[in-house]
Amino acid sequence: MVSTSPDPDTPAGGTAPSERRAIRRAGAQAEPATEATAEPEPEAEPAAVADEGRALGDQIVRADLWATVVFGVVSIVAVVWSAAVVAAVVVDIALFVAGCAAFVYAYFRGIGRSREEAVSLAGLFFLAEGAAPKPVARSLRLLLAAQVVLALATAAARPFSSLAFGVLAPMFGLAMLGLWGAVHGRFTERPSPTAKAKRRRDQPREASE
Repeated sequence: MVSTSPDPDTPAGGTAPSERRAIRRAGAQAEPATEATAEPEPEAEPAAVADEGRALGDQIVRADLWATVVFGVVSIVAVVWSAAVVAAVVVDIALFVAGCAAFVYAYFRGIGRSREEAVSLAGLFFLAEGAAPKPVARSLRLLLAAQVVLALATAAARPFSSLAFGVLAPMFGLAMLGLWGAVHGRFTERPSPTAKAKRRRDQPREASE
């Protein structure tokens, strides 16, 4: 009968050193993979929100551009061809009505924002005081100027005619300026009431010192 004795390097109820080394190596190789999968993915939500806001701002500029092109083409055709005067009047009135609606919306949206931000009329309706990026402000102002020039030029080309309705169309360009300012304009935040009260309390203290 052959008797077997346990390996002297192996503790009772334990594993051999070679096995322990193999287990340790396997664990060391598995740790980097675990750490790589545990890293949280960066959130893309702020970038998506910024892209959405930029797209909406571009839509306002494009709408103003197309309205200016249609207004200019129809008005010039009406000067040359009297049968197109009716179409020109329809376009003029449509731009005026749409401009009035957008203007009213921009005005009340600006009032709502003025509770927390220092909104000025120049910044809201003319994108002054850094309320908009320079390319956007320049584009919308030039489109408004183009509408005014087209309206006055076509009305002067055929005085005492229905083309005089063209002077109503630039309302749309002004409204697009206000709409961009009301929705996407950048204004400084108003100080909170507590900050104002603290400033008032500190003023007598500073004066006495």
